[in-house]
Amino acid sequence: MKAEFHEDFESEHQDELDGKHVSFDYDEIDRRLQGVREELGEAFPAAATGATEILRWCAVNEAGEVFAERIAYRRLMAILWCLSPAIFKGSPSLTELARRLGLANKATLSIHTAEVRRRFGIHNRAQAHGHNFKATTKGNP
Repeated sequence: MKAEFHEDFESEHQDELDGKHVSFDYDEIDRRLQGVREELGEAFPAAATGATEILRWCAVNEAGEVFAERIAYRRLMAILWCLSPAIFKGSPSLTELARRLGLANKATLSIHTAEVRRRFGIHNRAQAHGHNFKATTKGNP
């Protein structure tokens, strides 16, 4: 006979610092998304698909392997900066943002911001003067 499953069972031998134990309020996320669902209506599934693709781009390479933490973080910062530099205090230039993040130069972020523009068509007015922007040959804008 199979033992009964107890959803909230936790072993007394569990190490709280091992990273496998996650306390996350999924109900709170659901409550916060409810207003978004209502506002977007039928467009919500498409918005969720778009958000999933953007987050996948930030964290996972084309082979489905998770990026190193530093690459995923740089990609996240790049896409946030492309969406709106005002997200960061003082609306910094890419050079200034790279300095704040402790990067050697802006090229470390620039490769990701250029890919955001090519892949998703997302860019800000600070990128308008980019004379070196080239569309990819992979069919991306």
